[in-house]
Amino acid sequence: MLDPKSPLQAAAIFLGGIGRSRRTRQKAVPALALSKGEAYRLLGADQGCSRAELRAAYMIRIRQLHPDVNPLRDTTEEATALNEAYALLQEGFLTGEEEVPSVFDVPEAEPSELFINPFACNTSPLLWRELQEVVKGADDPVSELAAQGVYIRDSAVYYLTPCQLAAVTADLEAMEDSMAVELTSWLVSDCLMRAARANDRMPAQRRS
Repeated sequence: MLDPKSPLQAAAIFLGGIGRSRRTRQKAVPALALSKGEAYRLLGADQGCSRAELRAAYMIRIRQLHPDVNPLRDTTEEATALNEAYALLQEGFLTGEEEVPSVFDVPEAEPSELFINPFACNTSPLLWRELQEVVKGADDPVSELAAQGVYIRDSAVYYLTPCQLAAVTADLEAMEDSMAVELTSWLVSDCLMRAARANDRMPAQRRS
């Protein structure tokens, strides 16, 4: 149980009253009838974008069509058209084109930013901001959270690079808008595991 006097508990009570956000609707284009222009429009990508930019646009749109975000409507047809659009535009890239590496696979700096995985705690992942505030500057983040009634394992504690932290934060902010908690849990956990492996290959900076 969370400490009833803690800021995390107050935030949890507030979040309990938040409903699902409004959802945008977009008419699906039959997959087999897609032109390249329609494919770019469906993905929300600019013509002439890089392969990395195309993938980023695809990931944003496919998340918006996930069943978690759309519990009251069937988005299967739209997702099928989106997948077809992505596959069509992927064919336009040369097979030898070099991929832009992700910061979760090739860190850009030392991993010095403390981050708590909000999906590995006994509280709502929507309290991810409050979790980070509680442990800011803490020598022992696990004990600091325990004092607030939040229990985690050591494996929930990560040190990220600035760019890795910014990317994870962006996913969590998108989760707040779409309420796609299950999908974001998978995405964030995957990014954190990749970051941990990549960061361990560096002379990582750790706080004592």
